[in-house]
Amino acid sequence: MLILIENGVAVGNPILETNFQQLFPNVSFPKNLTSDDVEPFGYGLYEFSTAPQASRYTKFEEVAATQDGQGVWRQTWAEIDMSEEEIAAVDLEQDRLIRKERNSLLQESDWTQFNDSPLAESNKSVWAVYRQALRDVPAQSGFPWDIVWPELPV
Repeated sequence: MLILIENGVAVGNPILETNFQQLFPNVSFPKNLTSDDVEPFGYGLYEFSTAPQASRYTKFEEVAATQDGQGVWRQTWAEIDMSEEEIAAVDLEQDRLIRKERNSLLQESDWTQFNDSPLAESNKSVWAVYRQALRDVPAQSGFPWDIVWPELPV
């Protein structure tokens, strides 16, 4: 990949080497381009990078590419704290996901409480305790992030 360089700064979006060569149809370029091959034309070699893993309430945004010692421009990232609105949205989504999982576990165990359930009454009681513990998950002090799920009865 290549990127346009203006006043020592990478600008715009990276382009493929074939697109670069089409920009200069009267120039014969080597098969494997180097920084020395493209810099006279105002371009630099460019490499994408994977965005770092953000913590719960931070995000990463792409910032200006930086050039390494070999002359390659690399995509770089800045860690940014989320706004109050973004934090609230993240918490709300986590709440939704945990409740969805909890509701699924309750639904999967509904059969244990039916009148025609094949379980003995003592086993029904064990399942009833499990189901109540599932209903109590949102009341846990760490909800919705730090959940202690009840153990599935055997």
